[in-house]
Amino acid sequence: MDVIKQSWKYWKKIWPRMLIIVVAAVLMILITLLTPQISQLIIDKVIYPALGQPLEQQNDSILDFLVAGFSPDNYVGICIMLLSCLGGMLLLQYVIHYFRWNFAHASNRLIANDIRHDAFLKYLNCSPKVLHSYSSGDMMNILSNDIDNVMDLYQHRFIMLFNAVGQTLGSIVIMLITDVRMAIAPLALSVISLFLSVRYNRALRKCYADIREGNVDLNSCIQENINGVRVIRSFATEDDEMRKFEKKNQRFRDNYINLTKVAAKYNMYFRLIGYAMSVASMIVGIILAVDGEISPGQFTTFTTYTGTLNGHMISIATEIGNIQNCMVAGRRLFAFLNAPDGFDHSKESLDMPARPNYKFNATVMNFDNSAPALDHVDIDISYGKKIGIMGKTGCGKSVIMRLINRFYDCSGGSITVDGHDISEYKLEDVRRATSFVSQDVFLFSETVARNIAFYDEGTDMDKIEKFAALARVNKFIPRLSDGYETVVGERGLGLSGGQKQRVSIARALYKEAPVLLLDDCTSALDYQTEKEIIDNISKNYGDKTLIIASNRATSVSFCDEILYMEDGVIIERGTHEELMARKGKYWMIYNEQMVNKQEEVA
Repeated sequence: MDVIKQSWKYWKKIWPRMLIIVVAAVLMILITLLTPQISQLIIDKVIYPALGQPLEQQNDSILDFLVAGFSPDNYVGICIMLLSCLGGMLLLQYVIHYFRWNFAHASNRLIANDIRHDAFLKYLNCSPKVLHSYSSGDMMNILSNDIDNVMDLYQHRFIMLFNAVGQTLGSIVIMLITDVRMAIAPLALSVISLFLSVRYNRALRKCYADIREGNVDLNSCIQENINGVRVIRSFATEDDEMRKFEKKNQRFRDNYINLTKVAAKYNMYFRLIGYAMSVASMIVGIILAVDGEISPGQFTTFTTYTGTLNGHMISIATEIGNIQNCMVAGRRLFAFLNAPDGFDHSKESLDMPARPNYKFNATVMNFDNSAPALDHVDIDISYGKKIGIMGKTGCGKSVIMRLINRFYDCSGGSITVDGHDISEYKLEDVRRATSFVSQDVFLFSETVARNIAFYDEGTDMDKIEKFAALARVNKFIPRLSDGYETVVGERGLGLSGGQKQRVSIARALYKEAPVLLLDDCTSALDYQTEKEIIDNISKNYGDKTLIIASNRATSVSFCDEILYMEDGVIIERGTHEELMARKGKYWMIYNEQMVNKQEEVA
């Protein structure tokens, strides 16, 4: 019921359409229920009398009024009337079915797009802390399959269940109205079916939950192997990865086999009940017909209703299973949509200043229960200042970058912008104020030009070429088959690591944000190319804030302030000259790297 409640906020937007679909479904049920009544009239009013066997029993068809104006011996007129009505009803049934099917699909597609929009927007706005609790396979399921399953719930499952239940109840009501004795067996067996349906529902819920979990694990395994195929090949671990895949694949298969066993067992029960219902009704009908208490047409109608009851019972059982699958998907989808995004938006009201001044005030950042990633860090970043950050891997360099971008909210202390807490500014404005180049370079399956102009919907080639030159992209562009229009593969496949880093730097420069964040993004470049890019940035980015995190001292030596970090703490800070005079960690690393650089040049 939670899924229905949660999804109603989307479907209530099109409730008039849903009402039309329900009305169409009711008309379909009525036509299906009334069709056997015409067959009954044809048998009792035309065939038997025309063969010289007039009936002594009174015909109690619901549609008697159709032939009330005809003379009893006007068989041709009665037959034409009844066949015309039958043809009209079948034609109307087809038209309604065609309309309902297309109308339902078009209506539900509108809602599916709204849900997919909200789910994707939630994904984009979620803190990495929140997203870390989901695997890549899980997110793919939520953003695609789960949404389709929730849409299927309204598009097919509820309508088909409504149709099956409506026809079952309608058939039993008509049988009760005509002769209670004929309806005793179907009613008694329907109670048993209801009891089995409850048990079937519980069993399927667990089966579909297991299947979904196995599907997530399998998709995650496949996606990780696709992304890491080069690493797998380089370490020759194909056999190990195949064994892992087979284990997850077999688990997925076993879950489906278990579902098949459960479905087969309960479908057998429902079929047996349906057959018992048909046989019992037929025996009662034969006895009543032999005793002359019902007409041949009524007997035929009763057997038709009891025969369809069997099919409807199986349909109800099948749709219960399908609905459980949709419900499992829906619970996961709405759990994601309703989960906090990891940010406190309650104080967001200010617009980001054009020349922001950042300040870290005893800032602390914790992830889970591990040691602090940042431990009481103080940094004053006035607008236009150049900050260099050095330290071993895991010292907290990237965390500072992400806090400025507000990928996370700090655990303690504060980060202010022009005296106001960063959480008081609109999140979108905070991120628009920065150009961020991550150490994990990502390029889209687009042209080089479109990757550079990612921030701009248009393609200004003069601007692209300007910033490509600053990032030294222009040095390798002539070697590409189509220059700037060369399409790079997924994640930049086809470009070297250094080339991808240069494109990502050009992309950040193209944005022309007031704050540029370079997070160890020149690690794959040679010293000369790195020096050229850093010199270009320092010359052309002079009036803006620049923060560089790097393991190379030469990349940060020109900065106004250099921070050296260990275990989330700043242990050295100052200008290049001040740190060299102190002869601490920075001095030692700088001298070692200069020796290595001279050897490399030699």
